[in-house]
Amino acid sequence: YTELTLQVLENRTNLIRCHKQFLINIDLVDEIILRENMAADIKTKSDRLVPVSRRYLRVLREKLHF
Repeated sequence: YTELTLQVLENRTNLIRCHKQFLINIDLVDEIILRENMAADIKTKSDRLVPVSRRYLRVLREKLHF
């Protein structure tokens, strides 16, 4: 548990926003899986799926060079 907001964590770490409720460590991203509704999921190197909202998809793809 932390009282820090996601925005504070994003600014202080190498985590980046992928959804209004999720941050992701870019070093652990294996691939971006596109869905029909212009949203996506991130598959991590440990095979977990993390949602990516349409709002953050373009920025995320630019940062990850996907």
